[in-house]
Amino acid sequence: MANEPATRNGNGNGGITHRGWRKDMETAVTIINTIVYQFTLMQAALAKVQAGKTQRTLVNRDLTVGTGLKDQTVAYVGEIDRRYIPVGEAVAHAGGIEEVALDKRYHTVG
Repeated sequence: MANEPATRNGNGNGGITHRGWRKDMETAVTIINTIVYQFTLMQAALAKVQAGKTQRTLVNRDLTVGTGLKDQTVAYVGEIDRRYIPVGEAVAHAGGIEEVALDKRYHTVG
């Protein structure tokens, strides 16, 4: 279950659209945000009951790792969007139909 992708995109040949990828990444960021929030709650609860140093250290580490993963993922999505969205806009500007412009399916030939 933990290793299953949130959604399955494309036509079964490994293809994925930018829109499908973006939806999967939004799901991933939502999950990461939930994890970070839970570690924040744990951190506060452990402080309140004056939990042991080892447990607090591990939760603090996991919170730091989760926050870093969230920040890296958001930055990654932003970078990909900066590269792919203009391609879709160029297709639309060149007269491509909306479905083609929004779908953004790419492949190599040869």
